[in-house]
Amino acid sequence: MCLPSLNRSSAWSIDLAIISAFFSAVLKSSSKSSFVGSFPVNSVIKSGIGVSKPFYDLAGKTNPEEADPISIRGKYGRINSKTGVFENVIHASDSIEKMVHKVRAVELEKGRTNQVYREAVKAIGEARTVRGVRNATKQYIKKLNQIPKDPTTDPVKVSIVGEVFVVLDPFANMDIEMELGKLGVEVERTMSLSRWVKYRLFLNYLGVDEWKEVHEAATPYLKRDVGGDGWESVGEKVVYAQEGYDGMVHLAPFTCMPEIVAQNIMPSTKEDIPVLTVLYDEQMARPGMITRLEAFVDLLKFRRKRRRR
Repeated sequence: MCLPSLNRSSAWSIDLAIISAFFSAVLKSSSKSSFVGSFPVNSVIKSGIGVSKPFYDLAGKTNPEEADPISIRGKYGRINSKTGVFENVIHASDSIEKMVHKVRAVELEKGRTNQVYREAVKAIGEARTVRGVRNATKQYIKKLNQIPKDPTTDPVKVSIVGEVFVVLDPFANMDIEMELGKLGVEVERTMSLSRWVKYRLFLNYLGVDEWKEVHEAATPYLKRDVGGDGWESVGEKVVYAQEGYDGMVHLAPFTCMPEIVAQNIMPSTKEDIPVLTVLYDEQMARPGMITRLEAFVDLLKFRRKRRRR
């Protein structure tokens, strides 16, 4: 909510009861299945001269086809021609990506999954309607299912945890998920872009703790938040070990203190799951990372074989 000022010295008295009544009326007037009532809404109170423009620029024009491509509506909005409701394309690409992590490990024609994934991202990005996004998603999930797979392969399962940007950005992590897939590894990670947007930008401010289970799992070793994603990294080791994963890759930018804290706590946990920590700095090169991954995956395969005897 933006409140215009009459002058620089004017002070606005905001009646919270009126604001509460206003939003209650808006929500009551909306059907339960409507966009407005489908999830919690955050309000922002700003005052001053020209405070509205940055918000308008960030949101973009109402019609996403006319909005600046770097605005929220221009980048992620799509129009349903019947209702005019916007749909977020991030969820579509995340569902495709999750499936790619499983198929890549067992594909017979190496590189085929990556090719289909690139086509899917392009098709979803070019779709200009809700139906277009949904159709593209269904089409490429079907294509991924049709990729020939090796029925004899039993891939090792590795989770990816760590600092959120390095975990999510393929450029920053040197395509580590793809490199693991080439080695026949099925990759899993809790964090996704759609999850980050949903909680960090909305639900966390309403007191929703998306990591409650993970924080409880970490409590025997780390009892409080240390900043960044360090607390979560420790807890995820416990959770993934309980779920039977073969190993875990822990990613962090160089000098990231929360992840350094997590790195030093993980060896002392009782959960029996190997962890490879990869710190990214200006000295890190892809060949060196791949060599470490190859050694780690060989260790996991040997360890699994020995445990199954």
